[in-house]
Parts: sequence; C-alpha cells; structure tokens
Amino acid sequence: MVRTMSMSTSQPMKHKNAQSLERRTTGRRASTPQDANRVTRCHASESGQTLVEFALVLVVFLMMTLGLLDGLRVIFYYSQIQEAARTGARWAAVQVAREVNGVTLWGTFGDQGNAANTYCDAGCGANTITGHLKLADGVTDTILGATARPMTAANLSQATVTISTPISSTATEALQTDDQLTNNPVTVTVTYPFKPILGLVFGGVTITLKGSSAMLHE
Repeated sequence: MVRTMSMSTSQPMKHKNAQSLERRTTGRRASTPQDANRVTRCHASESGQTLVEFALVLVVFLMMTLGLLDGLRVIFYYSQIQEAARTGARWAAVQVAREVNGVTLWGTFGDQGNAANTYCDAGCGANTITGHLKLADGVTDTILGATARPMTAANLSQATVTISTPISSTATEALQTDDQLTNNPVTVTVTYPFKPILGLVFGGVTITLKGSSAMLHE
C-alpha cells in the first residue's frame, strides 16, 4: 500500500520536470545569419569610430609638437638677431673711425658697410648685405660684417640691417677722445622674416623678428 502511493507521487514530478525542460528549450531562439551580420556591423562601426578618434588626436598632437618646435626656433633666431645687432653696435663704438698710426684700419662712417644706411639684398639698391661681406678671408671688417658674424642660422640674404648715427662720415679719432665721436650714439637694427613650420598649414605665416642695440662711441 505504501509502495503504490510512492510510485503515484513520483510520476507527476517527472511530468513537471519534462514540461519545464521543454519550456526552456522552446524559449531559446536559435542564432540566424542576420544575427551574425548584425554583430559584424557592430564591430566594424566600433573600429571606424576608433580610427576617427585616433586621427583627431594625432592631428592635435602633431600641431602641438610643431608649435613647440616653432617656439624654440623663434627664441633661437631672436637670440641670434639680437646678438648680431649688439655685436655690430659694439664694433661701431670701438673700431670704426679709430686711427692707428695715422691709418683708419677699420674705415670711417662714410665707408660702405659702416655708413648710416639700410642694407638688404632686395629693394636696397647698391646697399646689399652679401655684396659688402664676401672677401677672400671671410667677411669684411665693417659694422655690417660684425653684424653678420653671429647670424649663423639666419639667411643673410633675407635680413635687413639698418645703421644710424649722427657721427660725420669723415670724422676720425686720433686721440683717446674726440668731440665728433666720443659719446655719440651708434644704433644697429636687424630685422628678419621668420617662417614657422606650423605657419605653412595656415598659408605661410611670417613673423618679423627685430633686434636693436645702441652704444656710445668710445
């Protein structure tokens, strides 16, 4: 009697388990080719978005790098131009119109390269820079030559050098002091068109660098 009741109870349990398994099986949808295509498109979209983001970041990074390089270059070029102006003014204050044993070894303020004028290779007529520099032994011993010596990186043919002074073009100094020369100012100004690399992206931007120095003739 007890065994019969036990068997009758286990049969409904097996039936319920079978129904539950059937529901789980029928509720699971099989994958189709459309699903595979959808997954492929999703991956392709993510890859394309990653490439676009990388390209944008790369452009910004390159522009920042070029901007940094241009900043360093402009500092370097400005330092050279300012040093060139200082060297030229120093040469004018110490050497020009100085007589040694009756001879002005480094010329007067009337000689080309020492005379108060603007020198450049384009638009200055006969007052060219390179035309008054080259000798067999290097640059001329003039204000213009002294100005050119520190400009090792800059292109001299693109520079403009202006010399200004109230000193007479014929004045010379045989003694230690002379009212025509001593304590009279000599100013040398150098301008140079600096072209940044980044400027090429924006149609060729040019920055005009200017260095100037004034000294009193000794």
